[in-house]
Amino acid sequence: MKSLLDIQRASFNANALVLGAGISGLACTRWLLYRGCKVTLTDSRSLDIPLEQSAELSIETGVNFRSLDIHHSNVDLIVTSPGLSPFDNSGLKNIINKTKNNILAVTEIDLFDFEINQLRDGSKSEKNKIIAVTGTNGKTSVVNLVKDQISEIGLDAQMAGNVGPSLLEALFERAKKNCFPDVWVLELSSFQLALTNKFSPDIACILNVSEDHLDWHKTKSNYLESKLKVFGIPKPTAVPIIFEDDQPLKKNISKRFIPEDKILFNSRITFSKLTNDSKTIFGISHDHEGKFFFKNENNVKNSFINLSEIELAGEHNFVNILFSFSLTYAVNDNYKKFSKAVLKFKTLSHRLENVYSSDLLNIIDDSKATNTSATVAALNSFNDPIILVLGGDLKGQCLGELTNSIEERNIISFVFGKDKKLIFDAFSEKNLSIQTVNDLNDLMIELRKKMVKFSEQKLTILFSPACSSTDMFKNYVHRAQEFRKAIKVLFEEGKHA
Repeated sequence: MKSLLDIQRASFNANALVLGAGISGLACTRWLLYRGCKVTLTDSRSLDIPLEQSAELSIETGVNFRSLDIHHSNVDLIVTSPGLSPFDNSGLKNIINKTKNNILAVTEIDLFDFEINQLRDGSKSEKNKIIAVTGTNGKTSVVNLVKDQISEIGLDAQMAGNVGPSLLEALFERAKKNCFPDVWVLELSSFQLALTNKFSPDIACILNVSEDHLDWHKTKSNYLESKLKVFGIPKPTAVPIIFEDDQPLKKNISKRFIPEDKILFNSRITFSKLTNDSKTIFGISHDHEGKFFFKNENNVKNSFINLSEIELAGEHNFVNILFSFSLTYAVNDNYKKFSKAVLKFKTLSHRLENVYSSDLLNIIDDSKATNTSATVAALNSFNDPIILVLGGDLKGQCLGELTNSIEERNIISFVFGKDKKLIFDAFSEKNLSIQTVNDLNDLMIELRKKMVKFSEQKLTILFSPACSSTDMFKNYVHRAQEFRKAIKVLFEEGKHA
């Protein structure tokens, strides 16, 4: 089997087949052209590709991946798309099975990792350290926090991956300027990691793992195995950051390291929100104020920030902040300096974002909640009564965690979208208050009726759908924009705007 090093030795004079013309596929295409490859970019959709014409580039759209002949253009290298699942009948599994020993199948992470290691090998500089973050929820918040904290101590940090820009897009821009960062802060999804063969981060974490994307991964074990690659593949290379309170996840991570890499696992940085274990470095004191603390080698606690000083809402965000402290501490131990960035950090768009607030009403945009565990975390961040708005594509999720969290609470739910019947039936089975609506306009009509009943107590309207948005919207941002438009119309009609 050829390696990327073999292709580099041939001056990257290779024929590359890129599967999928999404953000990642376009970035891989640009990078491979920059590296001197001949590239065939393919996509199953019929769409205009925003790339400059080149004699080294051919584009094929409307392609049926199930019947694609990978040998038709003497392919040396196949770049797979995170949009194509290797676990279903999308055709990717068939393509991979057809590859011969002289064809290399890689991901954007593989290409990025190869290039970063080439930069490291050719330099005595400590630049290009890699922090890798994955998890079901909280990834974008954590990588933004880490980036800000690293900048606070005067180092150059570059975010890339799921958070944007893509890995190779960011690398391309840095390469053009010949200005590489001290630290890469990468947000990586299970889709990106699933087929990756080679990745060597320096510091890594899995924030959490709950049921999600089973429509793509098919099984929980496939999903978890993809996440565990964040520590390095084919073997772990990263110092792991461990949340001691999540023992099931800690156990799965330890299996990834032990017995082959016990020394590396023993170098882990741990934190806890609940316990005062002597091994934890960061934590939260449970006095009347509540403060973050750092614990030194003599087990002496040093408190440094009050929880009340932080804008981010919800207990889950305190955990995200502890993750960010631990990740940054692995780069630089000046926690008193880098933690100041948290005090300036603002809530990210569509993540428990307050749209409207008064003495009697909060309206919260949490459109980024595309799975049930994110919605449960959102519900735990507010007092009752709550009107919860759900809906979209469930992606094969089980609803047990969500319905259990709502029992015994004063929560009224509305649901719309592709899987509204599944959600309605699951809630009705547990005698939970839920009503279906056709769309956001219908929702506003029903909200007007319900809001009157809560005119004497503070109400929270929580738009936290627990589902993917693509059944009715372009993405979760578009979904949020449409919700806000509808809310604005509702308030203007009620003369409350």
